[in-house]
Amino acid sequence: MKVAGYWEYNYDMLVGLQMWDYYQIQLPKSGNNQKIAMTFAMVKALETQYPNEQEELKLVIQKAKRFLKI
Repeated sequence: MKVAGYWEYNYDMLVGLQMWDYYQIQLPKSGNNQKIAMTFAMVKALETQYPNEQEELKLVIQKAKRFLKI
């Protein structure tokens, strides 16, 4: 995650987290903005794949959502 609250596009990370398909769905919804689509995918991954670490990830997820304005 960058200081501004977004993730840069990273194919290997998307594949490793099994979020490539979700990213592909988000990309057109994000106006083909890779930072926005990647950040949506990462928030989804953190919220769904790490349910037991939500307290530790809370600030990271909040910062990303502020970037996404959701």
